[in-house]
Amino acid sequence: LIAQAISGITISHYCQNPCQQCSTSPTACLSCLPAAHTTFIYLDSFTSTCLDSCPTNGYFLNAGNCLPCNSTCRTCIQTNNCTSCRAGYALNIDECKDSCPITQYNNSLGICTNCVDPCERCSSSDFCLSCKTGNLYNGKCSANCPNGYYPSLAVCEQCPVGCSQCTSATICTNCSTN
Repeated sequence: LIAQAISGITISHYCQNPCQQCSTSPTACLSCLPAAHTTFIYLDSFTSTCLDSCPTNGYFLNAGNCLPCNSTCRTCIQTNNCTSCRAGYALNIDECKDSCPITQYNNSLGICTNCVDPCERCSSSDFCLSCKTGNLYNGKCSANCPNGYYPSLAVCEQCPVGCSQCTSATICTNCSTN
């Protein structure tokens, strides 16, 4: 039973099924009736309504209450313990981040995944942005640069025009024959 004073007049009303306890109105639930009386046994604390099941996206079940996940989580097991992320975020351990750490990439499942050796930084499982060892050439790390390229700061740079082999941008060791 709820009692409200409106303009000096006290109005009493009962909570409406499936609310066991309610706040300012008969349908603003604070708790839900037990399972023996209804199928709506889970309290959505965000909307103050009783539900027959806890929504799978954006909520988790805790002691009969449907509690909201962190706003970046699509699914979670606790408010700040995400198991998957909303669009635009990547799962890093149990948090949803705008981007992955520099030694990881956001895989097709939206999970931060370690770059594969010898990549130091990468944009996918098979495209390096920098190398731990070797030289970067077309997204791959290799010990040597191909003909027509020279190593410069761990990146294979193209030799100058007219040069088929070089050791730097200014030292040509073999000229092109065309």
